[in-house]
Amino acid sequence: TLHTRINGLRRAVGDNGQKQAIIRTFARRGFRFVATLVENPKNTLQEETADKTLSAGQDYINRPTIAVLPFANLSGDPEQQYFSDGLTDDIIGGLSRSWYLSVIARTSTLTYAGSPTDVRQIGRELNAQYVLEGSVRRSEGRIRVSTQLIAASSGIQIWGCKYDRHMADIFDIQDEITSNIGGAVNAEVYRSELQIVRKRPRDLGVYDLELKASWNLTHLTEDNNRLCRDYCLKALLLDDKRAPAYSILANSYTMDAVFGWGTGGREEAMIAAISAAKRAIEIDPNYEIAHFVLSMALLHQGEHEKAIHEAEVSVAVNPSFYPGHHMLAFALGFSGSDALDRIMRHIEFSLMLAPRHTFLAHNMSVWSIIMTLYGQFDEAVEFGKKAITLKPSLSLAIRAYAAAFAMRGDVSQASQVFAEHARVEPDFDWNAFKSSQIICIKRADHRDRYFEGLRLAGAPV
Repeated sequence: TLHTRINGLRRAVGDNGQKQAIIRTFARRGFRFVATLVENPKNTLQEETADKTLSAGQDYINRPTIAVLPFANLSGDPEQQYFSDGLTDDIIGGLSRSWYLSVIARTSTLTYAGSPTDVRQIGRELNAQYVLEGSVRRSEGRIRVSTQLIAASSGIQIWGCKYDRHMADIFDIQDEITSNIGGAVNAEVYRSELQIVRKRPRDLGVYDLELKASWNLTHLTEDNNRLCRDYCLKALLLDDKRAPAYSILANSYTMDAVFGWGTGGREEAMIAAISAAKRAIEIDPNYEIAHFVLSMALLHQGEHEKAIHEAEVSVAVNPSFYPGHHMLAFALGFSGSDALDRIMRHIEFSLMLAPRHTFLAHNMSVWSIIMTLYGQFDEAVEFGKKAITLKPSLSLAIRAYAAAFAMRGDVSQASQVFAEHARVEPDFDWNAFKSSQIICIKRADHRDRYFEGLRLAGAPV
């Protein structure tokens, strides 16, 4: 009811029906916003929101958590899988923008795709109170979506719905699903809180191309990365005001720079990544992925404060955006920030939101290096061990784990771990590596500590 929604709005802004200091009831006339507005200087609101995310602390972690399982593709055409994956992503995006829910990242729930689901087990493994599952059938211009929301502790369905619509209604379906889930989880959730705020494409073909680009990006190979970029450019030819397309494009250029793909060289790829990410932010300042990608590029350019700021904005815009929390820990750690407790808090947030995902070994390797930089060698070894267990052939994990062991005084163990590096990366360019670390790691004493650990383990740095 309207009365219920007004009460919920009052609670959200710290008001109530007795004080009515912000939203006042006028008998037989309606409601009015009566608070005095004070303009914030540029970026102040974003910075305050980022601080709010941190100060929320345990309250944030204890919020109800939902896991959205990959929607099953029932179209009978494996080529349509990208579409059901994209619908899953958009529903996660809509839910994750609310402050009342924590949303498990898709990269963690993706591991359950195509396998029999025991929602109670999934709830335990992901520490989620609710599980959403569904299916998509797309054919002849129509789309059929079936969803159900389940209480993970009991396995009992709380809410379910089926949609049979024209493809042109796909965005209305997304909004209905996110809104109805909110109503089933918490009666005080409103459609306005759960809206997907990204601008709709003018052409559904653009949306399809973006989904295909994003799908290719996740495969993390040079060929898929090139296909990703091709799809982005095709999308932008149809609609050059698409923040998602520019963000995916920026991410693909960043991957080129990080992994040495493409023919243009690292510097050219970085310039292209920064340019595309900034264009995405111009189009939609509240698009968290664009801020995340820009933060990554800026950090690799040695622009530490700017990288921190962009990562802060990404988690201010979307508190459940786990890459943003990882990126903020990454940027703070490599900048030499004194706030180690803040770094650890964002690491914890990232792990809570995405306990299982494709890049977890990469992230844990970075966290291991950060712990080495700060002299926390036991923690560095622990993160390194987890990273190398997840992905034994990851050279980043080998370097992190070996350096951590060496700096803790276990030089023999460090040498044993590092011996695998030459086998995994026989053509590794140590000069280029050292140059990039000098750019990324701001403090000379931190760099020296990391390089010393590597040297003791046997690296030629």
